[in-house]
Amino acid sequence: MSVDLSVDFCGLKLKHPFLLSSSPAARVEALPKAAKAGWAGAVTWTAEYMCDVEPGSDYPLPQYRIPHGLKFIDKAPAFWSFQSTHNKTNLDMHDPFRPDRIERVVRMSKQSGLPIIVDIGGLKDIEYTTRACQAAERAGADIIELNPSYAILPGAGMHLGFHRDLGLTKALVSSVRANTRVPLMVKLNALVIPQEVRDWAGACADAGADAIAVTNSMPGVVGVDIETGAPLSTFVDIHGKRRGMVEIVTGPGIRPLGLAAVALVDSAVDLPISAIGGVADWQSAVEYMLLGASTVQVGSAAIAYGLRLVRQMVDGLEQFMERKGYRSIRDFVGATNEAYRVGEVYSNPAASRSQPYAMTVLEDRCNGCGRCLAPCEISGRQAIKVIDGVAVIDQKLCQKCNLCMLVCPEGAIQDIWQAGARIRL
Repeated sequence: MSVDLSVDFCGLKLKHPFLLSSSPAARVEALPKAAKAGWAGAVTWTAEYMCDVEPGSDYPLPQYRIPHGLKFIDKAPAFWSFQSTHNKTNLDMHDPFRPDRIERVVRMSKQSGLPIIVDIGGLKDIEYTTRACQAAERAGADIIELNPSYAILPGAGMHLGFHRDLGLTKALVSSVRANTRVPLMVKLNALVIPQEVRDWAGACADAGADAIAVTNSMPGVVGVDIETGAPLSTFVDIHGKRRGMVEIVTGPGIRPLGLAAVALVDSAVDLPISAIGGVADWQSAVEYMLLGASTVQVGSAAIAYGLRLVRQMVDGLEQFMERKGYRSIRDFVGATNEAYRVGEVYSNPAASRSQPYAMTVLEDRCNGCGRCLAPCEISGRQAIKVIDGVAVIDQKLCQKCNLCMLVCPEGAIQDIWQAGARIRL
């Protein structure tokens, strides 16, 4: 069966859903190689607006640190994370989004032949940010990715409380929307409580956004070397002293938050979604797509594995679609969220507490291993006993915490709907 991997994203025709995210993987010099490798498009790397971007010039590249689990990243599901530490001494922090530099970066990026999405960080000076977006449009940007959730640049994004101040966010999006014509995508961060993700997406939609990207990188420390006491992410400061600090964390370690954010946005607004956060293989991309994303952005994995990773992702997606009988991407985007309403529990939390179900042991699967006893004893009401080699649940004691189901190695315990049962609130 022939399958169609192409995506129409805000009117931009993409040959498949895999984009390079705003990271060193999408730096200007890498884009011709990315085009040759087969990526569908790229989001410009924001740091290049803040320094000299001539090919071969000495603009700063972040040092990337990976915790000890790197040797396991070929095993799925991988839970590794990148942490990046920028050498900020060469960055122009007083004028980070100069229009002339943005135009130069975008024009150089367009020479690769790839569709180009231009990432512009959100500054408190809304007029300044709007001029930066206009510069991107003049240079030929296919989409503007307005980034009010930038986690690392002082004086921008989350440092200004965009993820808490809906009024400021709406004013920024409204200004850019009123003064540009290219599609406008707003990049959100999952580092907020779930209801705020929904509110934030709704505010952006009301202000005129054409699409939502989620999630941005997050502040964090990926670990400490317990033998030396040094943090895994360090840099040398202007005095030559090695330091550690809270920096930005990316990679599959943040994917659970990204998946939740995509589901929440999909349930809150009727806009296309571009997923970011720990897309390391085609399987993790499909997870995002089933929850509502129609494109996925890849950064850390492209750095870890190389730009040729996209070929494996495209082949894997194509084989998955053939196996499942999907003819196009549209056939399964959002299918999980539609069927299971993943993102709606926070709009009606009482519903999740009042369902008439019971934790039920499937006797033909249970081997009597007793793995379910410890969590029930510690976190439950000691409702489970193993009798004649089979787990038995006392429904009068069971508080439906689901821990027994989560730890059962045989999948022998499930939450089964009880038709006609009395609902206990």
